[in-house]
Amino acid sequence: MLQSKVDSPLRSLMCSAIEKFFFEIATHTALDSASMRVIYDITFKLFLSSPKESGNLLMSFIREPGKLFELLLKCPEKPMRSYLYKTILSANNCMMSVNSEETRNIRFDYLNILMGIIGYDLAVQWTKFKQFFKLLRSIVLSADEALLRLVFEKDLVACLLDFFLESSSPITTSSVKRYEMGNNTQAPDFGPLMLSLIHIC
Repeated sequence: MLQSKVDSPLRSLMCSAIEKFFFEIATHTALDSASMRVIYDITFKLFLSSPKESGNLLMSFIREPGKLFELLLKCPEKPMRSYLYKTILSANNCMMSVNSEETRNIRFDYLNILMGIIGYDLAVQWTKFKQFFKLLRSIVLSADEALLRLVFEKDLVACLLDFFLESSSPITTSSVKRYEMGNNTQAPDFGPLMLSLIHIC
């Protein structure tokens, strides 16, 4: 099992409280920026010093992928989505500090979950998907050789290009359901997606 650098009953209680906040409160509430900063600082310190709790958080998404979609793409408040993105990224970075087969497997499974989200349902949430692609970009930027191999094996480049090109993609078929992103007044923010492609290529 992953070992925490600092392990105590209080740490476990605080991490459980943070998870409860994530999954039961965060997507349905609005907090002022000062409150969110305090919560983020506490969360960051917990995950930064506890690979075990970071692994537990990522595992919760692997067990229930819908949680990640709900948090990053359906939460109505942009500041809250940014907080959630930063917290998940902190957990991923903390996991990188432990070089073991268990941590690699968790990160592999987690990247698979992210790649599995790219598609119609993600396109429907085009006004809110910036944090999702920022998270994917950050994980790709920090990927080691083994994780990059997975990126190529799963054809992430083709997946991202197909998503970006929408109905003009050359691999589009009549069986693939498409959602047209953007409107007359706003275009999708593809910046983080393009940065991911630049790094991979």
